[in-house]
Amino acid sequence: MIKSLIDHKRALSFEKNEIFDSVLAFLDASIEAEVDRAISYSTEGEKRIHACGRAESLKDFKDLIQAQQEEARNGKLSV
Repeated sequence: MIKSLIDHKRALSFEKNEIFDSVLAFLDASIEAEVDRAISYSTEGEKRIHACGRAESLKDFKDLIQAQQEEARNGKLSV
């Protein structure tokens, strides 16, 4: 059976989940590493731009899954 986006969102309606917390911790560590790489004196030009983009995309993804979880908790299960 193929799950819909609403089914996946419903799965995020938990209050506490150790795996979800671990995923968020890994995202935080990855964001921090990319920011450190981006602001390093040894990073120049396009490599700095690339590192900034990676950090921003990781942050955006973290924000997205947290927003989806919040919506699921509040019963907002529309796509």
